[in-house]
Amino acid sequence: MMNEIYTEIEKAKSFGYREASNGAKLYGHTPHIAPEAWLHILYKPLIEEEINKLEEETKVRIPSIYRTFLRWSNGLNLFSGSLSFYGLRVLNYREGDKAIQPFNIVTPNTLERPKDAKSTYLFIGGYNWDGSKLYLDNETLKVYRCDRYSAEDIKNEWRNFEETLKSEVSRLSALFDEKGKEIDEDIPTTP
Repeated sequence: MMNEIYTEIEKAKSFGYREASNGAKLYGHTPHIAPEAWLHILYKPLIEEEINKLEEETKVRIPSIYRTFLRWSNGLNLFSGSLSFYGLRVLNYREGDKAIQPFNIVTPNTLERPKDAKSTYLFIGGYNWDGSKLYLDNETLKVYRCDRYSAEDIKNEWRNFEETLKSEVSRLSALFDEKGKEIDEDIPTTP
């Protein structure tokens, strides 16, 4: 599964690539957004102890499929932040390479957790267009997109995390041109 995603991300190397000092890999320089903006960011993979720490802090079991993902990339930022998957954020740096970190998976699972979320829901990502969230249900292993404030306000669902990642990368790639620009900024980047 990750090979297909990586192949799509690699396409953006044609208009820029750099590896940050903290191990983050930046693909597709997009200065039309901001001087240091990138189309995709893969973060340095986590080790099992770090994933266990996340599980402890979120107080939600991290299923094996998301553990596998975190061992591949500690979160993911796709299509200029249109879709982000959460990971371990070490410190809140504001400048330089140390600031290139994923959104913290702990925050949406603790401080910003919707009150109607079941204890089996692990919030794993979100969309910048409308602030909607993605969660993985530990009971069914399905992924759902919900409103930012209500886990029960279901917008979309996928059979599993792999399907979510594949279908969303495919869908979003059709909304951006070969230089990482949105083809039509008025079209929502949410499904």
